[in-house]
Amino acid sequence: PASICIDELGREPRTVDNYGTKLDVISQVLQARYLIWQNSGVLTHFITNLSFAELKSVYGDFIEERIVEMCNVIELNGKSRRY
Repeated sequence: PASICIDELGREPRTVDNYGTKLDVISQVLQARYLIWQNSGVLTHFITNLSFAELKSVYGDFIEERIVEMCNVIELNGKSRRY
């Protein structure tokens, strides 16, 4: 497994249809990356504008706890750099 970066975590469509079955793809990816991190230490990087409380409301307690466990948070405050 390789390190990956997920940009704008929380802005993706919540579910997708897979032949009539609703899937929450990013939640499944986050769970898989957590297991990879536990077993081999391979990193996953996230970029998001959401707070931990917002991540919890989007993904639920289960995924939020894993994100907290496997991440070092670097918070950037100040003027937006988007323009």
